[in-house]
Amino acid sequence: MYRVIDDSGEDYLYSMTNPGPLCGSNPEGRWEKVDDFTAERENEMAMKALRWIASTIASFDKAVQRDAANAEDPFTQGRAEAYGEVRGLLRRGFEIFGIRLLEGEMEE
Repeated sequence: MYRVIDDSGEDYLYSMTNPGPLCGSNPEGRWEKVDDFTAERENEMAMKALRWIASTIASFDKAVQRDAANAEDPFTQGRAEAYGEVRGLLRRGFEIFGIRLLEGEMEE
């Protein structure tokens, strides 16, 4: 059985092979696939997310490193070190899992 929940929150049970009312008041229907959310599509979306994360971290890191070059306070220096460590961990994770980014996405 499949449980289908409509927009109002009401739920219905349908046979996996012959969908339709269990009481037999109407003819049985058929199932049609309307969206095939494949692993390939899921991987594509995950890569887009990783690319966004990598480019965002790289962008913030550049700004923080620029600020640190002109600052003497320990907070700014520590922040720059932390961003550098995050980028290093992200790169290492990509290497471990064999993820290749587009050129420039994790530039120094």
